[in-house]
Amino acid sequence: MQSTEERSGEASSVPPDQRRRTGVLLPGRRPSGTRNEIQALRAIAVAMVVVYHLGPSTLPGGYVGVDVFFVISGFLISRHLVKEADTTGRVDLAAFWAGRVRRILPAALVTVIAVVVSASLILPRTAAAEVGRTSWWATLSAANWLFAAHSVDYQAQTPDASPFEHFWSLGVEEQFYLVWPLLVLATALLARRRARTTRFLVLVPFAAVLVLSLAFGVWFTSTGSPAAYFVTPTRMWELAAGGVLAVLLGDRQLRGPIAVALQLAGLGLIAVAAVALDSRTPMPGVAAVLLVLGAVAFIGAGAAPGLSRVWTLRPVRLLGDVSYSLYLWHWPVIVFVRDLTGRPIEPAEALAVVAGSLLVATASYLLVEQPMRRVRIRLPLRMLAIGTAAVVVSLGVGAVPVTSDAAITASEASARRSVVAPTTGPALGYPNLDAAADRPWARAEHVVVPDPAKLAEDLGLRECASSAAASTTVMCVRGDLTSSTTVALVGDSHLRQWGTVIDRIGQRKHWRIVTILHNSCPFSLVPRPLEREGTSHCTEAVRKVLPVLRAQHVRVVLTSAYRGSYPRRDLEKAAAGYASMWRTLEGRGVPVVALGDTPTPSAHPLTVDCITAQDPASCGVPRSQAVSNPDPLAVAARSTPGVAFLDPVDAFCGTTWCPGVIGNIGVWVDDNHASQTYLQTTEPWLQQHLVPLIDRALAER
Repeated sequence: MQSTEERSGEASSVPPDQRRRTGVLLPGRRPSGTRNEIQALRAIAVAMVVVYHLGPSTLPGGYVGVDVFFVISGFLISRHLVKEADTTGRVDLAAFWAGRVRRILPAALVTVIAVVVSASLILPRTAAAEVGRTSWWATLSAANWLFAAHSVDYQAQTPDASPFEHFWSLGVEEQFYLVWPLLVLATALLARRRARTTRFLVLVPFAAVLVLSLAFGVWFTSTGSPAAYFVTPTRMWELAAGGVLAVLLGDRQLRGPIAVALQLAGLGLIAVAAVALDSRTPMPGVAAVLLVLGAVAFIGAGAAPGLSRVWTLRPVRLLGDVSYSLYLWHWPVIVFVRDLTGRPIEPAEALAVVAGSLLVATASYLLVEQPMRRVRIRLPLRMLAIGTAAVVVSLGVGAVPVTSDAAITASEASARRSVVAPTTGPALGYPNLDAAADRPWARAEHVVVPDPAKLAEDLGLRECASSAAASTTVMCVRGDLTSSTTVALVGDSHLRQWGTVIDRIGQRKHWRIVTILHNSCPFSLVPRPLEREGTSHCTEAVRKVLPVLRAQHVRVVLTSAYRGSYPRRDLEKAAAGYASMWRTLEGRGVPVVALGDTPTPSAHPLTVDCITAQDPASCGVPRSQAVSNPDPLAVAARSTPGVAFLDPVDAFCGTTWCPGVIGNIGVWVDDNHASQTYLQTTEPWLQQHLVPLIDRALAER
C-alpha cells in the first residue's frame, strides 16, 4: 500500500530542485504521469478487503486484496530503484528511506494515535492497554511478527480482534522497503564493476527471492502454522513478482487487443480468487499464485485501450486515491462499531460504516497525505530524524493506557491478596450462589480472583491433555496413587476443566484417578466437523482408549464433552455416538457416569473487559441463553438407562441468571470453559451430587 506520490508510478527520491512543486490534489484529480490502471487496481484491492472485513461470507476471498497491494508495491518500488540505479549507478539510500518516511509514516501514525485515544475512551482499561501495547508494534512496522508470535488467525475475525490487526501488511511492506534498496544497490555496484547495466543483472536476485520465498511460503503454510500468514519471508515473493515484472517490462507498454485480453484475464484471475478462496484456503500457499499472476497480468497490460476509460471513471479514481487511508481507517472503524454495539455489523449498518470510513479516509488524504507531498526533502537525514521523533511520540501515546492499567492493576493486586489470604471468613465462589445469583462479592474487597487479565490461563491439567491434531491421547495418573480403585476421566477439555477438583476428591476418597483427556475430542467415534476438515484425528485417538482402560483396570469411567462439539442439526447423531460408546463400556463391565456440559456463556459480556469495566454483577447471561444449545450427553443418557447422568448447570446459574463473578471468583476463562479457581470451590456440590453416583457405580460393579 503506497501513499499518494507513489501513485504517479515513480516513488521519487530525485533531488528536490529537480522536482516541480505540487499543490494539494482533491481525490479523483490526476497528477501528470499517473498510471490509471494501477490506481484502479488499488481501488479494486481496497474494496475487496473492506467488503471482506464487513462480511466474509459476502466475498470469502476478499482478503487477497492485500496480496494485490504487495504486487503493486513491488512493481512500483522496483521500477523506481532500478531506474535510479541504471541512471546514476547507485541508490541514494537516505533519500529513498526519507521518501518512505514522508509518504507512509504520517497517515499511519495519525491512525495509530487516533486508535489509541479512541480505545482509551471507548474500551475498558484492560482492552485499551492491550491496544496500547499493540500500537508499539504497529508504530515500529513490526505488527506482523507480533501476530505471528501470538498465532493470530487473521481470517477468524474474532470479537476481540485488534484494531491494528490490518497493520501486519504495512509491516511486511516497510520491511521490504528496508531490504530491497540494499539488494538493488549491491547489484548496481556489481554491475558497475563488471561494466554491465543494473536492469538485467538485478533480475537474478529478484528471481531468486521470488523462488525461495514462494517455496518457503508453500512449505510453511502446509505446516498449518498461523504464523505463515504474517511473517515477511512467506510474503516477499509477492513483492518480488512485481519487481520481476518491473525489470522485464521496463518502459515498454503493450498495445491493442493483446493488452485488453491480458488485463481482462488478470482481472478475471483476481475475481476468481476473491470468490473461490475462503478462510479454509492455506495462505499464502499455492493458491496465492493465482491472484499474483492476475495482478501481474493486470499491471503488465498497462493502459489497455477501451478499459482505460473505465479506470478513469471518477468513482474509481477517487477510491484509488484514498485507498491507502481507507485501508488504514476502515478496520478500526469496524472494530470500534462492533465493540460499541456488542454484536456483528448488520448489512444495513455496513453501508454506514463504509460511508464513515470513506469520510475519515478522505479527510486523511486531504489533511495528511496531500500536504506531505508538498514537503521537500532537502536534507534526507533531517527527514529521517523527524520521522524517528514522530515514532517516539506515537510510542509515548501508546504507553499512556498501558501505564494507567498497570497502576490500577497493582492497586487491585494488593486487595486481591487480602481476599485470598484469610483462612477464615466467608467462603469464596460457589457457596455464594443462590437462586437469585446476585452475590458477586463474598468479601469487603470488591476484586475478582484470579486477576481478570490472567483468567484465560486458569485452566488445569494442561500437561495432561493432548492437542486436537494428535492421533494419540496422553495419560496421567492422579488421586490416591496407591489405591486399587481406579476411576478414569475420559473426554475433552470440558472434562479436563474439572480435573483438579476431582483429583482432590480422589485423594480424599482413595480413588486412583487416570486421566485420558484430548482437547476438542469428545469420547465418541462420530467424527466432529473439525475432523472432517482435517484439523483433528479424534476417532483414531478414541479407538486407542479402550485397550488403555482395560490395561489400567478401570472400574468406572467419568466422561463429559463440550455441548457445541457437533452442530445442533447433528444432535441425535452426536447423542447416538456417545450412547454407543457407553454401551460398549458397559458390555465390558465398566459402568459410566456422564457429567453434563457446563453452561455456555457468550463471548460478550463475560469477557475480562466486562469484569474490569462494569459492576461484575451485570457481567452474566440469562440461564436460558447459556443452555440454549442442547447437550447431546443428556440426550444420550435418556437412551442408556444404565448410565448415571449429572447436569452441572445448577453449580453455575441461579433460577434465571448465570453470573460471570460469584463470591469474588471469576467463573469463565472464555466463551465455553469455566475457571479452575471457580471449579475448585464447587467441591461441596460435587461431594453432594457427583460422588454418590460414582460410589454407586463402584458398588454395582
